[in-house]
Amino acid sequence: PGGDPASAGANAGAYPGGDPASAGANAGAYPGANAGSAAGANPGEATATGYPGAEGASGGGAYPGAGAGPGQGGGAVASAKPPEGLEGKAYWSFKRGKDADAMKYLYAYGLSDDQGAQSVLSTIRWVPGLKRPSLAVRFGAGVQVTAPPTFKGDPKALGSTQKLPTRGGGGGRGGEGGFGDAGAGAEGAGGFGGEGGYGPGGFAGGGGGGGGGKAAGINPVLARNTGDLGEKLVAAYKERLMRGDYGAVLKKAAGEAPAPSGGGAGAYGAEAAGAQAGFGGGKFAGGYPGGGAGAGGGAQAGGGDVAQIAPGLTMLGVGSQKELLAKAKEAGVDVFLLFKVSIKPNPKTRLVINEASFALLDAKTGQSLADAKTRKKLPPSRKLTNMDVQKSRAAGKDDGIDREVDKLFAFVDANLKMVDLPAALNAENVLKRVGSLIAKPVDDKLPVLSEIRMYNVKGLLQDAHLSKAYEKVLGVDFGRMLATGTDEDKHKVVQRWLPDA
Repeated sequence: PGGDPASAGANAGAYPGGDPASAGANAGAYPGANAGSAAGANPGEATATGYPGAEGASGGGAYPGAGAGPGQGGGAVASAKPPEGLEGKAYWSFKRGKDADAMKYLYAYGLSDDQGAQSVLSTIRWVPGLKRPSLAVRFGAGVQVTAPPTFKGDPKALGSTQKLPTRGGGGGRGGEGGFGDAGAGAEGAGGFGGEGGYGPGGFAGGGGGGGGGKAAGINPVLARNTGDLGEKLVAAYKERLMRGDYGAVLKKAAGEAPAPSGGGAGAYGAEAAGAQAGFGGGKFAGGYPGGGAGAGGGAQAGGGDVAQIAPGLTMLGVGSQKELLAKAKEAGVDVFLLFKVSIKPNPKTRLVINEASFALLDAKTGQSLADAKTRKKLPPSRKLTNMDVQKSRAAGKDDGIDREVDKLFAFVDANLKMVDLPAALNAENVLKRVGSLIAKPVDDKLPVLSEIRMYNVKGLLQDAHLSKAYEKVLGVDFGRMLATGTDEDKHKVVQRWLPDA
């Protein structure tokens, strides 16, 4: 079958409109969850590719077949030829870091095969913070950087160390103990409501001594910009991924991913490649707009390839908030973790002040997420500076990073952990939900059709209503083929939306 048929008006209005049933759900077992996921060590992750000047120490893509972009060594490479069958192609795509493709294959498998409907679509669960069912909760991450256009050095991310002067006392946030005008909180540290002075920018290099980032598996661009903050956020995500919080299919994908080879995917050791402060050159020259043509040339606004950090967590690169949100929508992620990093070098002291914060946004609206129960929006994190972190650690005090990570994941656990469908979701409410799904033309058809099929699998939607809903979305002929046709017929219907179409 060719392109989308015109949306037929047949049976329009067969379903009364209305909002989905309210949450009030209790967590429980994943219905039909695949038990094949491995427990134990976190899987390997693919490093980001395509960042000009990325250091080669990152050890290569952990997922077989991951693209060997700049800075990646050659890890174990899977056959470039995908396996037969839609389910096999889905998990092959996850291993190659192509999460969006993998999700399309899974939806198609569930829609075109009764076994797929039972094993995949039955694992669709409720996401309280998104107020809808989903097969998986997918996260995106990106960095918006503010730095002088001539800055060419190491950004000294959170967790890095510098030789701090002892004179001038502890110093306040405005001056940091004698650092002149380079204090954190200067111009450009605006809030998350708008751009707030954070312009586009990007690093050319992917390795080096920017911050902590000591654990294998953190994307090198994220590590270079956010240091220990990014590392700890990724670790907290992986812990929940392996528990199945974000969907049985992502847990299975993570369990099937091989361990890192060689130096580890995205290994990022402090001072690994090294320019110290980097003023006047070094490996990262040209890393910011207007900088010299250093390692790989200056990164453009919105630079950096989209790359998988772990199944369900996608690095969207470096750019402005607007550019990164556009990438998030294109990648199909549900929520977006926006890091804002402000870098203020002081040429006199040869020290760099790095201030970082983050906010969790709805990828579709670009707005802060609200708690499902209180409806209060999650505020941005507190701003953290590398100087404060270094001084706190030297004094044996809390550096503030864990506190901000814990606050974020307390919200995530309450709102983005998948739970059982609401108990109030009976056949009558399902008809209302289906009616609201198909009331307008559907652009992204696979998730909508899959949700409708899930209700049918669970006995909440009659076959006749399933067929009418399909006809409303696809037109009469294709709708009937998908509802009552052979497996071959059904595959023909969904094939047009697959990556290999």
